Amino acid sequence: VLKGTINGSFASSLRDLGLDGRQISQLSSALQWQVSLQKLSNGTKFAILVSREYLGDKLTGQGNVEAIHIMADGKSYYAIQAANGRYYDKQGETLGKGFARYPLQRQARISSPFNPNRRHPVTGRVRPHKGVDFAVSPGTPVIAPAEGVVEKVAYQAGGAGRYVVIRHGREYQTVYMHLSRALVSAGQTVKKGERIALTGNTGISTGPHLHYEFHINERAVNPLTVKLPGTSSGMATAERKQFLVRAKEVERTLKL
Repeated sequence: VLKGTINGSFASSLRDLGLDGRQISQLSSALQWQVSLQKLSNGTKFAILVSREYLGDKLTGQGNVEAIHIMADGKSYYAIQAANGRYYDKQGETLGKGFARYPLQRQARISSPFNPNRRHPVTGRVRPHKGVDFAVSPGTPVIAPAEGVVEKVAYQAGGAGRYVVIRHGREYQTVYMHLSRALVSAGQTVKKGERIALTGNTGISTGPHLHYEFHINERAVNPLTVKLPGTSSGMATAERKQFLVRAKEVERTLKL
């Protein structure tokens, strides 16, 4: 059991305890849906359960982070590894929030697919089309495909028009362009299925549509084929029973 307090960033505080980059990334991903790691204040306490492998008395570097307990603003957050290798909270609920495939209430015709080598219909230049265009009439409600925080609401006359950017946890961002109206403001938390904007035809656009992008670690991927986070990560009943016994043990071990 390693115990520490945040001093500087979450990552540097874990590094000070001897965790490597892979383990830090594992924990950051596991906690990203529960607590904003960037906003943890200095002095925040945490405890980690790590298994380490030795050859004789030398560390091999093969170690596994089995659980973390972090106490932020008087509230306890846990990420505990199950037998399937994924992390869950102490009730056995999945920590990856589920994403809907489409940011609309009903499926719409795709007028332009995701295409890294597309020739721009207005300028004629080869420019990657980093998202999917849905042909919808102006004023169609756009909904958040998952819980998140609105990062940006802005207007770009020579391109995206009115657009909204939402951050979902640490790794994911979704972007919505050519909107007629935003229904949210920067800093606002949105729930899955909540209306965030109305579609339009603003900026450089050949007709009313919604341009939708899905980013993983700042890189645009195809929203229609990407493996969506939080899907099919539940546990079978027997596995869950074992997990809950283990979670009780972890809670006792990682008391702060």
